[in-house]
Amino acid sequence: MIVSRNNPLLALLFVFCFHSISFGESFSLFSIEWLCTASDQITLAKIDASGKPEMTALLFTNGSQKLPEIERDYAYREKRYWKTGDEVILFAGKGKTLAGRVKKHPVLFYSIVLNEPKRNLQRTISKNGKFQRTKQAIMAIVEKRIALRQKEMIPKPTNPFMYSKLPIGFKKVRPPNHDLGRLSNFEGIIAPADPEFRQTAIDGLKSEYPLSRAYAVAALVNYPDEEVIGLLKKALKDPGIVVSQSNKVKKEVYQVRHAAYEVLKTLGHKVEKPVGFPEGYSYRYH
Repeated sequence: MIVSRNNPLLALLFVFCFHSISFGESFSLFSIEWLCTASDQITLAKIDASGKPEMTALLFTNGSQKLPEIERDYAYREKRYWKTGDEVILFAGKGKTLAGRVKKHPVLFYSIVLNEPKRNLQRTISKNGKFQRTKQAIMAIVEKRIALRQKEMIPKPTNPFMYSKLPIGFKKVRPPNHDLGRLSNFEGIIAPADPEFRQTAIDGLKSEYPLSRAYAVAALVNYPDEEVIGLLKKALKDPGIVVSQSNKVKKEVYQVRHAAYEVLKTLGHKVEKPVGFPEGYSYRYH
């Protein structure tokens, strides 16, 4: 299901992670790499006796030098993990808050306790599917990712996770031998759209299931090279049909064609709308 220079998922985090894990619904986890890529500010802090964080180091910023603001909407969710004396890493972003207020300065949307990672283990997963159980392991990933950001090797996601139809700037992955075992409701790990995931998206086009092919097509929005554009144009003629139901009315939709059309439009290509889905049809591919 994330992100943006203008809206770093502030509204999604509580529902997406905690509600899903608690009540058995499908859930995904944010990788440390994605958190670093999505943030406008990354800060180290220590929790004082009143339960408030005090900045000890500013690791990365797109401008602000101050401790990120903690909105009331997120205070309980984050503070439930904190104890006096804890060392935490704070991820903050600019954009809309849960209440819909627009913030031009960084607002906290996620944190990880570093001195005792087991207290928030589900927050310490990396894009390879492994939980990072020590401060040293977590910081190694954070420092590497910040170095990539500073070199502009990895672009920051540019579309909001919650409202975008396409997974722009991220990819949901299920690495082999991941640490979530056989949990049936685990959908995957939200990772940045790194170059290494390009081939897995292309391989997904070979799936026998139309909806799986459609998701693979949508992921290719992050890899707009000549080969990929050719594959997307070919997908405009995909024969796969998915049955869509709305208000008890069933419709047959050429889902792969729809995904390919949306991706090519997003990438700035002028393409005729293929036959196979109704006017105004919309679908979120994440």
